[in-house]
This record gives sequence, structure tokens and C-alpha cells, in this order.
Amino acid sequence: MRKFCFAAFAAVLIGTTACAPKAPEQFTGKIVDGTMNTVTVESPADGRRVTFTTEDADMQEAYGLLLGNTATVTYRGKLGEATPALKVVTDPAYVTAIGRWVEPNPIDSEQEQGIEIRINGVAASINMLTLRYEAWELAPEGDRIILKEAAGRILSSKRLKLSRWTASRPSRSMRSF
Repeated sequence: MRKFCFAAFAAVLIGTTACAPKAPEQFTGKIVDGTMNTVTVESPADGRRVTFTTEDADMQEAYGLLLGNTATVTYRGKLGEATPALKVVTDPAYVTAIGRWVEPNPIDSEQEQGIEIRINGVAASINMLTLRYEAWELAPEGDRIILKEAAGRILSSKRLKLSRWTASRPSRSMRSF
């Protein structure tokens, strides 16, 4: 009887352990594609692209899923063609950076000059003929933008401090740091 109870207990223990859900895992990379219910993230380490379904995911910290932003996706199970996401988190500083950053033109006070920050690291100079910015990235601190000149040259890089922006202001003010 004792052997039977021990065998039954062992079988139950093995069965519950084998059927227990795997612990959640995370996949981090750049957002390269997205639809209404999916997001595709590319790993910077090996270039692997994984598409996650987001229908049942916690999206409270996703901040719009903009192309080029860093995303950390929590999932359970194996990575496949359409892995269900449990949670998606992106960098809110990236969303804050997108838009027009302008200041009064010191030569013509009726004009503004500055930079337009676009998704995927694209930047464009506004009324600045001598400074042709074409690319940008978030500084490691996450609160500043590093701008790069045309053709990838970093003859100078400009750091812009990110501050809160309200929808009532069409452009953000530009302050160099």
C-alpha cells in the first residue's frame, strides 16, 4: 500500500510539473513593422525578426508602437510566426522626440528654424541651410536627442533636452545642451 501511495504521489507531482506553464520570457529589439493586432521586433544582436500578436496583450506601456522605437515584449512559450504577446513596453522618450523642434531664427525674427524628428531615426532641418540634419537617435540617458548631419558625418552633434509637450502646442521649443 505504501508503494502504491508513493507511486501515485510521484505520478501526480510529475504530471503537475510537466503541465505547469513556462515562465514568461522577454524579447527586446527595434520595432520594424506593425499592424492593428501585431508588432514585429528585430533583435539588434542577430537581426532575428519576430512577429507578436497583441490582441490580448497589456499595451498600457506601448506608447503608440512607432517604427524604430525599442520594444520589450513579454511572451510565454516558443517564438513562432505569430507568438502571442503578454505585454509590450516601449520607450516613451522616443514618442516625445517625434515632431518639430523650433526656435526663432536669429537673422529673421518672423521665421523659425529647427529640426523635424521623424520615425525610424530620420531628421530634417527646418530653414537651416548650413546645417543639414538627416538622422537622429536617443542619447543613452534617454532624455536627449543626438542629431547627425547629412551623409552620416557627425561633424557636430546637437543634444536637445526632451521636455513635456502638450497637444495645444504645434511645435516644441528647441534648447541645446
